[in-house]
Amino acid sequence: MVLIANNVELDLKIKKLNKSSENCKNEVRSVHAKLEDKPKEVKVKLFDMEAQIMVLVADNVELEVKLNEAEKKLSNLKEQIMVLMADSAKLNHELHKFNKRFSKGKGEASNLQLELEDKLAEADVKLSMALERNAQLEKDLVQAKKS
Repeated sequence: MVLIANNVELDLKIKKLNKSSENCKNEVRSVHAKLEDKPKEVKVKLFDMEAQIMVLVADNVELEVKLNEAEKKLSNLKEQIMVLMADSAKLNHELHKFNKRFSKGKGEASNLQLELEDKLAEADVKLSMALERNAQLEKDLVQAKKS
């Protein structure tokens, strides 16, 4: 946005310099026409005006160069923005796919966790029963040895 504003500003300055340059040229022509019967002061003024025109032309050329550079930078920035937007879209797509897989995997993991917890509880009950049975068998063995 700043480059666009700078481009507009440079365009306005160039137009203003072109108008100033034209005005100075017209004034020089007018003075040239009257110069033949005017004193030396007018000739000095004419040379001053010609020098001002040369400065204005140089400024105009400099502004045109700056405008071209700004346009090139703007073009490069537009290309970079397009590349970044494409990369962003690609990354958003990848993120969406990852989120889908993650949420699906999360559901599967929760189901697996519940299943494992059930099996663990069942194994715990079986172990408790086996320990009680083992304790009972040990008592029976001790009594059988005594008899």
